[in-house]
Amino acid sequence: MDYFEVIEERRSIRKYEQRPIAEEIIQKLAASVLRAPSSRGGRRPWEFVIVTDRKMLGKLAVARSKEPSFVMGAPLAVVVGADERACDVWIEDASIACTYILLSAQALGLGGCWMQIRERKHPDGRWAEAYVRELLDLPSHLRVQAIIALGYPAEAKEPYNAEELPVGKIHRENTPAASNRIRSSGDGPFGSFVLPTAKPAIATFRDYVFPLSQIGILCPPCLESA
Repeated sequence: MDYFEVIEERRSIRKYEQRPIAEEIIQKLAASVLRAPSSRGGRRPWEFVIVTDRKMLGKLAVARSKEPSFVMGAPLAVVVGADERACDVWIEDASIACTYILLSAQALGLGGCWMQIRERKHPDGRWAEAYVRELLDLPSHLRVQAIIALGYPAEAKEPYNAEELPVGKIHRENTPAASNRIRSSGDGPFGSFVLPTAKPAIATFRDYVFPLSQIGILCPPCLESA
């Protein structure tokens, strides 16, 4: 599957088959997310906790509500956090990493969905971040952006058709109507913009197994010393 097929076919998947994800696949996911770009000279403020324990997944599933979320049914989840002391745009860096996880999962035949944690509340009234940090025994300076649930899809979703894409959100500079269009709803086609039909070939990376110092399993030692 090439890059553009991954982009076109990826949908948010919330139902998963109850079969484990092989360690080889987990390693590929880990290597992929460690390639995610980060700002401020590549400070890489993110940290990742891979969770496969069923009881822990069940507890993470109620980080935002009394009713368990789709994380409950996933065989694996990645808790995506970042050291807020390392970079003032840790939110952006962690969000890019989340996207890398979802796209890599699609390329590997997995489905996934993002559950937002930052700025969300736990049912007991505290922040969901605080709940997840306590649950995983994470240090206070580690902010939690999201939990990405992953698994083999147990539901099928058709890719978005080109006709469904909001192409009115794409604008070209120096177009007379651009300012007015951006101020308006942005619906409908704009100017001369058309969606590409060709899929250019792209090179593929070789597989690597990294020393995964920023990937932890449940309670990573690397976070305790951070």
